[in-house]
Amino acid sequence: MTATPCPPSLTAEPRSGRTRVLGAVAGLAVIAVALTGGVLPSAAHAAGSVPASFSFSGGGWGHGVGLSQVGAYGMAAEGKTASQILTHYFTGTTVAPRTDAVDLRVNLLYSVTSMSLRGEALGASGGAVEITVGSTVIKVPARDVATLKTSGSSVQVAVNGTVRATGNPVVVRWSGTRWPGSTGSRPAVLNVAGPGQNLDGNGHRYRYGRVEVRSRTNAA
Repeated sequence: MTATPCPPSLTAEPRSGRTRVLGAVAGLAVIAVALTGGVLPSAAHAAGSVPASFSFSGGGWGHGVGLSQVGAYGMAAEGKTASQILTHYFTGTTVAPRTDAVDLRVNLLYSVTSMSLRGEALGASGGAVEITVGSTVIKVPARDVATLKTSGSSVQVAVNGTVRATGNPVVVRWSGTRWPGSTGSRPAVLNVAGPGQNLDGNGHRYRYGRVEVRSRTNAA
């Protein structure tokens, strides 16, 4: 089954580390060629004139294009606003409000046979979860555990071990989000755990969005 939130509060895995390593290797290759060209062409070149070591210094991790993290930090320390910092680095741009009422879909779990979830309040109350399967609406109190697993080409939903509905797709909402359903406005997180994970340990908590769970054979 595939679980996807809309919109998500997740962060894509950065790949800048790999880019930096490749850039460093390429840079060293160029330096090695330059040094070889400088010390080998002439047999008359005295070996004693070649330095015993070379020192290189530099700083930063970026590609030299766009916003400098260190520079932006320095401007902020000097009292510059976010708009001033952005327009300094991205000249010719305008900082203005834009609507964020756009659905973004991101995989939370993929090609698994089961998952568990529960709502957790961020205050004295809240944390309720609403699970919709076709025309069936299941209300799950805070801290109660819902288990979803594949059942043929559908998804079976059980709450605290009791099967409540089977269908495809399954939509999960929780309190305090843009689409709370009947769960209310109290802030909460949805705790999600896949196979080999547990809600009290390495589950993943999501503050905003909604989750759709589909059987893989019927996934859009």
